Amino acid sequence: MLIKLHIQSLGFHLQTLLSPEALPELIALSQKYRVTDITEIQRHRQALGGPVKRHHPESGDARTISRSPEGETIAARFTALEIEALSPIIATLTYPEKFLIALAWLESRPGNTQAVHRGITKRTLAQLGHEVPANPARDIKAAIDQGWLEATGDRCLVTTDAGWQKAASLLG
Repeated sequence: MLIKLHIQSLGFHLQTLLSPEALPELIALSQKYRVTDITEIQRHRQALGGPVKRHHPESGDARTISRSPEGETIAARFTALEIEALSPIIATLTYPEKFLIALAWLESRPGNTQAVHRGITKRTLAQLGHEVPANPARDIKAAIDQGWLEATGDRCLVTTDAGWQKAASLLG
């Protein structure tokens, strides 16, 4: 399997094929010099003529969270929980269930009215001391397929009414 490398910068364009042995060095190089400052990323996209996102990718979607009365009652149970209380609850759950519980807890935080970014949900699992799965997109998709979560906007999620029901059953 060959690796296709495409590098694009102002005034510079490189496209080449590399042998598979180059992969560890490419990964190390990417991690070492990765740009995470959203302002710099937007400036770069604009300079290349690409789309510029007008919000931070982890600020949530413009979609407001709406819940049924029963969902509100279940969310209130999550509001009362401190993050440390989630760790024993999710210890034996599947990854889709872990994502559901983490998202439900994040959504129920006082003052939160917007969809939650997937990255924040993954960081919450890590903060709880639980390993983030090797393929979180697969597990989030499984939770979406179960009807527990709904994808909204730019990599954001909300808990569905079915998700609140499942979360309540997992809380016990």
